[in-house]
Amino acid sequence: LLVLPIVLGFPGLKPETTMTFTELCQHLNYPVSSHYVTTPDGYILHLYRIASKNSNEFSNSVPVFMQHGLIDSSDNWIVNDESLAPGFILANKGYDVWLGNTRGNRHSRNNTHLTPKDPEFWNYSWQNMSEFDIPTEINYVLDYTGYPKLAYIGHSQGTTIMMAHLSEHPEFAQKLYVAALLAPVASIKHQTSEIVTIFSHSELLGLVQTLGIHELFENKANYLLSFVCEWFDSLCVDGLYLMADANTTVDNVDRMQVIMGHYPSGTSYRNMQHWTQMSLMQKEGLPKFDYGSPEANTAHYGQKEPPTYDFSRISAKLGLFGGKFDRLADMTDVAW
Repeated sequence: LLVLPIVLGFPGLKPETTMTFTELCQHLNYPVSSHYVTTPDGYILHLYRIASKNSNEFSNSVPVFMQHGLIDSSDNWIVNDESLAPGFILANKGYDVWLGNTRGNRHSRNNTHLTPKDPEFWNYSWQNMSEFDIPTEINYVLDYTGYPKLAYIGHSQGTTIMMAHLSEHPEFAQKLYVAALLAPVASIKHQTSEIVTIFSHSELLGLVQTLGIHELFENKANYLLSFVCEWFDSLCVDGLYLMADANTTVDNVDRMQVIMGHYPSGTSYRNMQHWTQMSLMQKEGLPKFDYGSPEANTAHYGQKEPPTYDFSRISAKLGLFGGKFDRLADMTDVAW
């Protein structure tokens, strides 16, 4: 049955389902431009900038930088109904809206010396995004616009990498007017996501490693997922419940096929391994990546166990926004 939509070309899909980020913006008459930045370790990240609907030029107002979450992309901020899409809402309010894409997702698959076919390309976790992607993206936007600071909005993993960077580099707070952290993840001790639990307490990741698979949740089968969401929407709702959503009645089910056309957007095996390490730790805090042995950790950190990020060093103005139905960013962890 699921082979039929592939043969028939996925009948019944909304046009936005298969559009690129740029095509979706242009379809709704939002000016959009692409920008590319290179991290110190060679990853080429794709940033987008959008202006208000039907405008002829980009805003010279305060820049707002939006960073997506785990296995997501910049599309996250614009794929909902236009009136509900945060990227479009902020652009129409007059802000200069920039949207980032971390290494390895559908928009940031280039490197100065590696390709996605090279195993080394995928040798990263969110720790590397925090160390390299965040400052590279934000410094570019500030240099381009001439502003000394910007407002940051992060979701899920996008909050994690900013908090980690601020704890390692407290002076970076001088570049932020404020950081609004949506579904902030600084600990997952109390998470109840079945997906995370399965990865953490099964041999699934070990099997992935044995098979030599380095990329996970690649953005290839999304149109099939969109078709499933259109005709069997309860399956998509159940999937959201398993991942993070304890109350799927508040979700925009009518838009689900478009959303699934843009999600998931891919990440590395090592990144998922880092998240499962956090889940298994079962204590508050945000640990760095565990290299698997006291010797390897000592070589990287100068100690046998991975260090934990020290949030007491963060001096930036943060706004934390949690949801009581979020199974991944549990409110107990958010309050911690």
